[in-house]
Formats: sequence, C-alpha cells, structure tokens
Amino acid sequence: MKFALVSDQRIEATPDAKGACPGCGDPVIAKCGKQKIWHWAHKGTRTCDPWWEPETEWHRAWKANFPNEQQEVRHQDAETGEWHIADVKVASGLVLEFQHSAISTDEIQSREAFYKKMLWIVDATRLKRTVPKIEGAFRSGKEWQLNGFRAIVGGLANIPLEFRESRHVVLFDCGPDFPFYCLLPGRVLDAATLVCYDRKSVIDCLRAGSHFVDAAQLQNQLSASITDIATKMNVPIEAGFEFIVQYYELKKVEQALLRRTGLHRFRRRR
Repeated sequence: MKFALVSDQRIEATPDAKGACPGCGDPVIAKCGKQKIWHWAHKGTRTCDPWWEPETEWHRAWKANFPNEQQEVRHQDAETGEWHIADVKVASGLVLEFQHSAISTDEIQSREAFYKKMLWIVDATRLKRTVPKIEGAFRSGKEWQLNGFRAIVGGLANIPLEFRESRHVVLFDCGPDFPFYCLLPGRVLDAATLVCYDRKSVIDCLRAGSHFVDAAQLQNQLSASITDIATKMNVPIEAGFEFIVQYYELKKVEQALLRRTGLHRFRRRR
C-alpha cells in the first residue's frame, strides 16, 4: 500500500517508519528497499484485504493522476459491513480499479457487485500478446458512425477472456504510445463494442470526477440504429449483428453497381 496512518495522517513510506493500516488499523511497517517501490506492508505475509495485489510502477503512475485523498480509499458496504480499499475513488463516488496481475472471472464479478459504480483500467502490456490482440479486435470489427461517434462492433475472440462478461466499462491501457481501447458492457445484438479514446481526454475527465462515456446510452443508440437498418432491409433481428451488417454492405455494393451501370432506372420502370 502507498499510504499508512501515522499520527492520524496519511503518510507515504519512508525508511524505518511505522504506521497503522488505513483499512484494518493493524500495525504496518515501511518497506523501502532497492528492488521494489517503497510501500507499507503488514508484518509477515498477511494482508487484510483479499483483493490486494502487489503494486507496480504502473499502479503508482496511474494513482499519481489523482489527488492523494482520492487514492486508496476505504470503501464499506453499510448493510453488510464488508470493506475493501479502492485504488482510486473520485469525488463523484466512481471507483477506479487498476488491474495489472491476472484475475479470475469470479473476483471480477465480486468487485463489480461490491463497488457497483466503477470502471476497470487494465494493464494490457503485462502479456506481449494482449496489445496486438486488442488492436486486431479493433481493426477487424465493423465501424459504426453514430452522431459523429465512432464505435467498432464485432466478436469477442481477441478480448481478454476474463473481462468479456464484465458489467462495467473496461479500459485497456496499451502503453503511452497508444490510445485507450474501451470495452463497453453489454452487447449490441450479439456483438461487443470497442471504442477508441484519446488518453489525455480520458484522464482529464476522470480527474474531474466524471465518467467519460455513458455506456448504456451509447449501446441503446447503437442497437436502435442497427435494428432500424435491419427493419428497413426486412432482415430479422435474430439473424445477428454480423449477418445484418454483411447484408447491409452487400446491398450498398449492389446499389452502387446498379447506379454505375444505369440499371437502377430500368428497375424503377419495371
């Protein structure tokens, strides 16, 4: 952990310092070696929060985008008493969970059920194959324009398996030279939605305490747009997104060829 309580003040680790865990109140000691980033730790191998994971420079860099008072915030369920330490909790109450290490689908579901209002920020650089896969998913999907908004809708084959069924926004951090690739929760018919965002814009938005995308509204708009096209083409929605889009594209090609050859005038006369 980055902070401990020393004389009731949240303090970062310094050599030989002693403090109390902001979560459970037990004593913690400062770990200030040369191999790992300086941090506080419970004595031995014990941790009070089962969702804790070893912190990396990547975690610290993300936390540094936010004021100290928004970092490592104790979040408690008023009804059950269960508590966990959120990586970041902005002024609006939105929780940001930074995920570097591997995580199970069950734990993802548990965190989402506990925090309710949250989003994931995932280090996609941990495994070499993840970034190319996500880029591939973005390139191979079908581009959909909606009120000036560009979204890619397609299959889930290249999305990291554990996050495919997330009920909250998942932001994949592919490194400083890449934009953010954002997986929206839910489906447009039977397909997933990936959106590409400028890094600075997203961070500025989150620092201001607001969510950078209304996922439900966007998904509803995309579904309505695609459903409308399917209805006009007399294609059943049950055919699925891929079929509807392919049929739509074939129709556009057909119309273009008819216009080019002049046969569209012949069809009208008939």
